[in-house]
Amino acid sequence: MQHLLYRLLYRQHFLNTEGIKYFADRCTNKYIGIGAVKQTNILTTYIKVLNQEREKRRQQFLECEDSDRMDDGSFALRRRKSARMKLVVYVTILFEIFLNYISTLIFIQGDGLLYILVRWGLAIILALAAMLVTDGILTKLLPEESVRIKGNSSNHEDDESYIRNAKTKRYIGLVILPILLIAVEVAIIGVSRERAIDIEGGRSGNILFYGFILLSMALPVIAGYFKWDSEQHGKLFQNTLNYYRAEKMLHILDLIIIANMKDVKEVVENSIRKAWEKFSRFKLYKENYNARKNIPREDISGHYATDLDSFKENAFNHFGSEVKDILYELEPVSKNVHEPAAAGR
Repeated sequence: MQHLLYRLLYRQHFLNTEGIKYFADRCTNKYIGIGAVKQTNILTTYIKVLNQEREKRRQQFLECEDSDRMDDGSFALRRRKSARMKLVVYVTILFEIFLNYISTLIFIQGDGLLYILVRWGLAIILALAAMLVTDGILTKLLPEESVRIKGNSSNHEDDESYIRNAKTKRYIGLVILPILLIAVEVAIIGVSRERAIDIEGGRSGNILFYGFILLSMALPVIAGYFKWDSEQHGKLFQNTLNYYRAEKMLHILDLIIIANMKDVKEVVENSIRKAWEKFSRFKLYKENYNARKNIPREDISGHYATDLDSFKENAFNHFGSEVKDILYELEPVSKNVHEPAAAGR
């Protein structure tokens, strides 16, 4: 049935003494024509863009690799601990801001937008100032936890001038920061005292009165401590985090590039397979037709349609050199993917 269909559709090629060669060109132009080439060109352009992005990310990764960073174990522990501590900081400082705001309602009365902004501004400033000053005091006063460090960046810790300047900054901070903390705590006492008196109906001196004031004073200090604790080795932690992010992005880009390269290969192979299947079937019918009609056998020696390998080689030329490079580059990747599976069997 298919033979009759071919005889009907491609009658001119059956009658042509060189019909096999012409039909090979027909199949090549149809299945490996503008559509397939355009599709591979789009994929090739996308792969170029991905490779440019990968090179940029690779440079970032190399910079992160050379920077000082934590070892894997220290980083894993610090990451889990840091996330928990930051949650405590956020909850504590937001509650302190709320307490400060309701305290300001006593002595900053008014319903206008300006009054609302002043109350919120004062509440936020007092809470954040106490937290940041506490964090600064602990940073200057207490040493960091010791961790093993990777990386090759230059280290100034052995430089005498660096050590001398660091000590000077530390001493100045230990003088100024406690004074600032006392000033902020006094301001918090003044703000919270008015609300404590209002809660107690004008009375003062009992447990609830002092409890409200002490709570308002303690919350930003607690938040400052946990902030300091969560940011131990802040620069090293950030360097390590950037390193793993860059490594992950490189891996993702590699997977996307390989996936698109495989898409190029699939387009090329499917196009060639369809063209060859169509041509080989016609060739069989044409040779049988020539034999029945006593037509001399067509000589296609030297033509690319002689065998599948020559047919493929000619087809590859339609896609251009860039597609060839992609397929050549993909070969070792495919081997690496299949070799472990074969070894497992």
